[in-house]
Amino acid sequence: MKTHKSGELRVHALGLALKTLLKNWLLYVLLFVLSLVLLLCYHMVVNSNNVSLSMSFNYEQASSGLNPNGTRFNISEFKDEEVLSKAIEYAGLQNQVSVSQLSEAISVRNGGENRAGVSNFINTTYTITLGKIDLGKKVSKLDMLKFVCRAYKEHFMAQYADNQSILDFSLVNLGTEDYLTQVQILQMHANQLNRYVSSRLAENSSFKSESLGESFGSLHKKLQYFIDYELVEIENYILDHGLSVNVSDMLSRLEYSNRMIQLSYDKAMAHYEMDNIGISMYETMMGSVIMIPTRDSSNQYYMSRTKTEMDYLSADANYYLGLATEYQKEINYNEYVMGLVKASDDDVRAHQKVRNNLSLMASYLTDIATLVKKVDTSYILYKTKSYINVIEINKSITEKTGAKKSILEAALVCLLVFSAQYLASYRKLVQQKEMRFSSVKERRGK
Repeated sequence: MKTHKSGELRVHALGLALKTLLKNWLLYVLLFVLSLVLLLCYHMVVNSNNVSLSMSFNYEQASSGLNPNGTRFNISEFKDEEVLSKAIEYAGLQNQVSVSQLSEAISVRNGGENRAGVSNFINTTYTITLGKIDLGKKVSKLDMLKFVCRAYKEHFMAQYADNQSILDFSLVNLGTEDYLTQVQILQMHANQLNRYVSSRLAENSSFKSESLGESFGSLHKKLQYFIDYELVEIENYILDHGLSVNVSDMLSRLEYSNRMIQLSYDKAMAHYEMDNIGISMYETMMGSVIMIPTRDSSNQYYMSRTKTEMDYLSADANYYLGLATEYQKEINYNEYVMGLVKASDDDVRAHQKVRNNLSLMASYLTDIATLVKKVDTSYILYKTKSYINVIEINKSITEKTGAKKSILEAALVCLLVFSAQYLASYRKLVQQKEMRFSSVKERRGK
């Protein structure tokens, strides 16, 4: 019964509050307008202290949540200490702004919309905002945020774009090695460079560095000529004259190498012979051929041969025989070189010619590597220029003043005032009821 009467009081109080609202509607309108103006001004001031940039990632793997090199993408790296330190250095504020201060002032939020309603939507656009921070008068907030984006782009490209480490090598100590070893080292680096250039050529055959006048095609031709002619020529000259920096040392190394290769050869041949023994153990009727009924593309039956264990043993035997053959070639070559070195007349002029040529070839290959890296760097800049796009967000007057938010907040103010009016009416009704109840009780007591 009490609950029922309490409900009646609430309805009555709501009615009184609505009557007051209708009676004083103009005051509510003025309250709404005044609140809206104040809130618009407040949001205008707050937003004027913030600057924002939009950063979008446009490379192929971005939509899969990956970096260009296939590793997992993580936008939190935008606020890495290394990135922010570099940005502060670009701004020249090393003694004024700390990394922690800049990190606290930066916020990163998703800027993309899943308009298609995709369940596994991966965002590729982010809104970067720089809030309250004291930068002094030297650098604006917009410039500071651009410095941060620049530092992040450099960090991103260095960490996740193409790896050029294979282009960096040193041939300073090449002359301390024996002549043939020097040729092998030059050949190794030249082949590495050529494979790298060939992969670039397959990726983009038309790219050309305008400043250098070189393309991957022209670099490939230079490297191929160096490998096929110059290296072969110097190697043949060394072998023809049986030249070595240290004959006894070279012969010892080749003999040791042959002993190690011989062990590998013996092991491969042992595998080969065991496979042959296994093959011979199969009975001809059971192991050679097994035929099974099969349908062809026209749905006709025919008898098809299927593989047996003997087929696998045969393939394994062929593999080890090929391996043993390669080992034997190495042994034969080493013995051939040892024979030439032992028969050498040790011509002084021939030694000088080889030393000079190898030195020139090392310098040439180093220059080619430097040129390849310069052309490749130009290509990476060309290829990745649109990997990350950063644009300034020009806010409309509605966004600057937070109009939508301000309207909702002004309406909330009016709702709070109405709620206060309702509570006041409800309390007044409760007090009146209690007073009437007390009065009735007093009359009954008399």
